[in-house]
Amino acid sequence: MEFKHKIAVVTGAARGIGLAVCQALVAEGCKVVIVDINAEAAEQAAEAIRQSGGEALALACDVSSDSQVAAVGLAVQQAFGDADILINNAVAHLLAPGNVDDIDLDRWSRALDINVLGYVRMLKAFLPAMLARGSGYVVTTSSSLAILPNAATRHMLPYITSKGAALGLSYGLSHALRSRGIVSSVFCPGLTDTSGTGITKVKALGFMEGLSAKLVEPATSASAASILLDGMRREDALICSHEDWEASLELFAQNRLDPLSAFQ
Repeated sequence: MEFKHKIAVVTGAARGIGLAVCQALVAEGCKVVIVDINAEAAEQAAEAIRQSGGEALALACDVSSDSQVAAVGLAVQQAFGDADILINNAVAHLLAPGNVDDIDLDRWSRALDINVLGYVRMLKAFLPAMLARGSGYVVTTSSSLAILPNAATRHMLPYITSKGAALGLSYGLSHALRSRGIVSSVFCPGLTDTSGTGITKVKALGFMEGLSAKLVEPATSASAASILLDGMRREDALICSHEDWEASLELFAQNRLDPLSAFQ
């Protein structure tokens, strides 16, 4: 895919990987729409891009709201026209200590409403115009843990369940959309320092104790964004920023997808 002159909508884009993706897209000549539940942070991010000479629009949105998502679709159309790229990146992580018997239903519901149904709502808002035009690009953000599970997943069951659903969603979209001119990729970022502090919450909470140094060393948001854009240029179906993910995936397959044997 060529990015120049394209219009990209990115959710969860006021910070972390989403913001880094917007910055990278602007550097490639895109207009970006920064969609985030935090209106102030979204506007600050958009203003910084505008001050640097790029074109950016900030829109506040809770992707669990049908009406707010619909309003975003209308606002993008009025400001920039039809979107060429949709990157579903908003996430409810809801990290808290505990195992399966400590997770209340609200955490499950919130993870699924944001990380799965939120993506579906955005698709309903932006996919029809892409289908009518016969072109477009949809990125569904999953997680490297959805394809390479390690012991940390036991502490993040709502999150990892929703990210597995996102993986399946992207697979289905690839089959449904490629013949109609639309590319679908799933992005599986590895552990990433989204705060810029060098410390990740999963490590701080002790979720990664006992894992190898390679698994607990986070990448930067900028490096994850660069890998995503490189994969989009090639139109890869699966884009992953986890180091050596291909070899790890082969090992996982050789172990018959048994997460207990593949990631000791």
